[in-house]
Amino acid sequence: MSRHWRNVLIVSLIMILVVGPCFAIIPNYLVDNFGTDTAIFWQMVSFFLALSISLIVTVVLIRTQKIGLTRIGLFAPSPWYAVLVGVLTGIFWAYSSTFYLRGLDPDADVMSLWLRFDPLRFFLIIVGPIGACVEDFITRGFVMSELREARIPSWLQLVFSSLLFALYHSIWMVPIIGIYFLYSFVASFFYGALLAWLYFLGKRSLTPVMLSHGLAVLIGEPILTYMLIQTFAI
Repeated sequence: MSRHWRNVLIVSLIMILVVGPCFAIIPNYLVDNFGTDTAIFWQMVSFFLALSISLIVTVVLIRTQKIGLTRIGLFAPSPWYAVLVGVLTGIFWAYSSTFYLRGLDPDADVMSLWLRFDPLRFFLIIVGPIGACVEDFITRGFVMSELREARIPSWLQLVFSSLLFALYHSIWMVPIIGIYFLYSFVASFFYGALLAWLYFLGKRSLTPVMLSHGLAVLIGEPILTYMLIQTFAI
C-alpha cells in the first residue's frame, strides 16, 4: 500500500469512528437526557472535540511527511467565479435546510429559531463554521490531494470524498433509525459532491469550498443542529 493510500485510510477511519458518532449516538443520548438547548450545546461541543482529534491526526501526517498546505488547497488562489458560486450555494443550502426541518417537525417555528439572539446562537455561529472548514480541510483538501498523488482520476476523487462525507454523517444512524439513515446518506453524499465539485471549480483551492460550507452553517444555525436533534426526538 502506498503512503498516500495509507494516509487516506487513516484519516477516513478517524472521521468515521470519531466524528461519525456525533451525528447519531451522541445526539440520540442527548435528546433522551436533556432539554433541547442543552442538547444542542453539548452536541456542538462533542462535534468540535471530535473534529479537533481528526485535525490533529491530519496535521501530524502533513508535518511528518512535509506536505505543503498549498498543495492541499489552503491559501491557494481561486478564480472569482468559483468564489461567487461558493457564496450562492452556501446561501441556497442554508435555506433548503428549512424544508427538511419542517418535514421533521411541522410545528417548528423556523423564523424564531433564525431570529434568536442569545449566547447559544452566538456560540453556534462561531464554532459551527470553524467545524465546517475543518471538515473541508480534511475531506476535500487532504483526502482529495492524497488521492491525486496516488494517481486516482478526478471523478473518483469526488466520489470517494463524497462517500466518506456521507458515511460519517449517517452510518451510525443505522442501529437507531434503521433504513431511514438513507435520507441522511443521500443528502450528505450530494452535498459532499457539491463541495468536491467546488474544489475542482476553484482549481483545487479550498477557498470557495470553505466559503460555501461555512456560510451555510453560519446562516443555517441553530436550525441545522436543532434539525439533527429532532431526527432522534421523533
